[in-house]
Amino acid sequence: VLYFLITGPSIASLIGVGTNLLATLTICLPMYYILHEKHDLKRYIIAIVVSTISLTFWLSIGNWLVITPLYMAVLGMKLTLPLSQLVLYGVLPFNLIKGVIVGTVFVLVYAKIHVWLDN
Repeated sequence: VLYFLITGPSIASLIGVGTNLLATLTICLPMYYILHEKHDLKRYIIAIVVSTISLTFWLSIGNWLVITPLYMAVLGMKLTLPLSQLVLYGVLPFNLIKGVIVGTVFVLVYAKIHVWLDN
């Protein structure tokens, strides 16, 4: 609500917020299910890998089928390359890098505070 009060309501903003929610869920849910019982280096690495794959898969599919076509329709944009190439060369590598960075930062912070959070 605060975001829309500051930026003003628009369909493009709504698409972006929905995409951010999807990205957050696809990275946080695997992290939670992998780390909620046991906290060791092997689990942390598995959590980063699975979360990165989840983020990359779901956002690549989402951008290919829904998100990018919706943005193009709402904003009246035209692509200069096929959508599949945009997803393959733009979305997929970006989300692989993003997943590793976000996952690593999350694990570094979580490793320090999980005892406090469990109480």
